[in-house]
Amino acid sequence: HRGAHEGSHRVKVHRALRELRAALGYVRVHKPKVVVMENVPTLLCKHLDYAMDKICAMLQEAGGSGYTWYLGKVCPSELGGTCTRPRLFWVGVR
Repeated sequence: HRGAHEGSHRVKVHRALRELRAALGYVRVHKPKVVVMENVPTLLCKHLDYAMDKICAMLQEAGGSGYTWYLGKVCPSELGGTCTRPRLFWVGVR
């Protein structure tokens, strides 16, 4: 049932955005020099515009703390890791 799958994915997107918001709250308080966060790339596959708008707004807000953010998809096995599932990484540098 496609409708149920869509709803399930939307819940996962909201959960991931909530986790990202919490992590960025930590970043604003503690201001580490480098921040690395990861999630599944499917976060951006469906509801792409919605997720990217929210993610960009949160990163831009955290960028007010002096961070430059980079977003990339990496498969750990391509870097010598054992995991073969691609991961989505956000890297912030102050």
